[in-house]
Amino acid sequence: MGSFLIVGRLPDHVERDDAAAYLSGATDVALTSDAQVALLEAWFAAPEEMAYFDALNDASKTAFLNHAAKLEGLKDSGEVQKRSRWRHLPHWIESYWLPVRSDTATDGPVFFGSTHGLLANLADIAAASPHRIRLLS
Repeated sequence: MGSFLIVGRLPDHVERDDAAAYLSGATDVALTSDAQVALLEAWFAAPEEMAYFDALNDASKTAFLNHAAKLEGLKDSGEVQKRSRWRHLPHWIESYWLPVRSDTATDGPVFFGSTHGLLANLADIAAASPHRIRLLS
């Protein structure tokens, strides 16, 4: 089983209300209610698939999440979902990151997180890891 990243429209099976609820709780001060509406409209009007990356298999993703758990002194990736300070990692089969700044992420069944939060989490993990993890930009 693979983990992939699709850049494009929010899938039809994801409830628009769930995405709107995540945005309304975002901590991004620039994300006014008008900006929230505009972002949702753009996301639903985007081409179906603008980019598709099949970068990690599920075992690699789980190994990385387990490594992150150990860095925090947690048992495994299952514990990371509940107790980690790195809330924006891809724990779910379907994860959606919005281009907003937010300290919050949802716990499912549909995961919404912040792209800025994800990048910050990955940078923190790279800095804390004894391995030479590099983020490519």
